[in-house]
Amino acid sequence: MSREEKMTDDDGMSVANAKEDKPEPVPFWECLKPATSTIECGKAFSFDPIGDLTLRVGEDEVAYEFIVCSRTLSRWSPVFRTMLFGGFAESRPADAAWRVSLPEDLPSAMFLVLSIIHGCFEHVPTSLSQIELYQTLAVTEKYDMTKIVRPWAVQWFKPYKNISSIVGNEILLWVSWELGYVENFRSLANDLLLSSSVNDEGQLIGHDGIALSTYSCLEPPGILVKMLGYG
Repeated sequence: MSREEKMTDDDGMSVANAKEDKPEPVPFWECLKPATSTIECGKAFSFDPIGDLTLRVGEDEVAYEFIVCSRTLSRWSPVFRTMLFGGFAESRPADAAWRVSLPEDLPSAMFLVLSIIHGCFEHVPTSLSQIELYQTLAVTEKYDMTKIVRPWAVQWFKPYKNISSIVGNEILLWVSWELGYVENFRSLANDLLLSSSVNDEGQLIGHDGIALSTYSCLEPPGILVKMLGYG
């Protein structure tokens, strides 16, 4: 094989490997498909025709871009207000387009949050699965803006209101806490306490033998420590 042929083969393999290594875009939730069917990585979706800020949400190579109003973000979220107008790295640059990357945030959850605060209520689904509700609240809690879901909270939580068994419903403990459903939280926490045991390391473990501290969704302030105190 000639040197030129080998270089061509090597280049072809490099391109193929690069394509294989590139992460796939995270698909949007099914309940958001009517609103997100035209969104593609690399093409910005506008929540505001005169938006002044582009958010890049998700892993960098496959991030989705959303054009938003920075004032709307700061009005609803004190965390965004500090990020964008507090003199940090995310503040508006003097000589370039304003872009902020949020690589750790889930595109679907952020899309829903941005739809709500920008008044795009036609994008807001009437129901969410447990995991979708949890992931949405994870974003609103992170940016201190859970109050924005109040108009939909009762409807979204309704399918899970009568669940009292923690097994298979672990994330509902955190959801109940975040939405302020005291009785649901108390019932699930009680079932968690009664169905858990302690391993040799002094950790609470669930029915599957996995330490409960593994699950971030079981972390309303100090709950696992308090449960160990009852042991």
